[in-house]
Amino acid sequence: MTYSKRLLAIALSSAVLVSACQTTTHSTNTAAPLAGETVANTNQIKAHLGFLASDALEGRLPGTAGHEAASAYIAAEFAKYGLTPAGDDGTYMQRITFRNASLVQESPTMVIDYGDETVALDYPKDFLTGKSMLETESAVTAEMVFVGFGVVSEEYGIDDYAGLDVEGKIVVRVPGRHASLPNEEGAHISSSRERERYAVERGAVGMITVQTPKSEENRPYSRSLNYIHSVSMDWLDKDGKASKASPQMKGSALLNLETSKLLFAKAPKTLEDVGRV
Repeated sequence: MTYSKRLLAIALSSAVLVSACQTTTHSTNTAAPLAGETVANTNQIKAHLGFLASDALEGRLPGTAGHEAASAYIAAEFAKYGLTPAGDDGTYMQRITFRNASLVQESPTMVIDYGDETVALDYPKDFLTGKSMLETESAVTAEMVFVGFGVVSEEYGIDDYAGLDVEGKIVVRVPGRHASLPNEEGAHISSSRERERYAVERGAVGMITVQTPKSEENRPYSRSLNYIHSVSMDWLDKDGKASKASPQMKGSALLNLETSKLLFAKAPKTLEDVGRV
C-alpha cells in the first residue's frame, strides 16, 4: 500500500488565561448569604456571557481578534476580583503557538499493490486522508496488517495486536468497539487518539480504517465528505513540535465501502467476515 499527500501549515499565536487563587470575594446581591455561603450575582454572570458569546467576538477562535478581545476582557475581570497573575511577565496571559493545517485537495494519492497488479484509488471518491501537523509532504509505502478494532486494554483483557507484527507496517482496522467494554470506558479506550497510540507503540507507520456494511449504515462515508476542507489545529511545544502528532505515523486513510471490499479481495477473509469482529 502506498499513499501520499501535501499540506499547508500556518503558525499563529494565541493566549490562555492563567491565575492563582482568589484573594477577595464580591457580591451585589441583596439577599443575605448564609454563613460560609458565596452568593453569585446572576446579572453579572448574564452580562459576562452575553458579551463573550456575542457575534462581535466572531466565535473566539484561537489566534483571532475575537479571541484576543475575550482574553483581555476576562483578564480585566480577574484583576477586579483580585486574582494573582500567574502568566507571562506578571500578566494573566500565557502565549502559546498553534499550527493550522489544511490538506491540498489535489495532492492525495493511494495505490493498492497486490503483487501481481496494482489499483490506483481516486480521492475523495474512494478514500479520505487527514492532515499532518508535522510535515508539508507525507508519503508511506508498507505492507498491511489487519488488527480488528485495533484496541488494547489490559484491564478488560483485550489485545487486538496479540501475536501480530506491525513494526514498520500499515495497520488496517474496522470502526466500532468491543461489545464487552462499558460505555464510558469504551468511548475512551476505543477513541481515535488511543487507537493511534496503540499502533504507534507497536511500531506501525500508517493506519487505514475500512468501512463495513454496518458502519456504512451507522455513519455513511458520504457524510465524511463534508469535512474534507476543514482545518486542523494543534498547539506547539517550546521546540516547535505539535502536541498530538507522532512523526512515526506517516499517514492515515478512510476507505469507502466498495474500496474496502476491494482491499480484501485477495485476502483470506472477506470484508463481511472481518466486519463481524
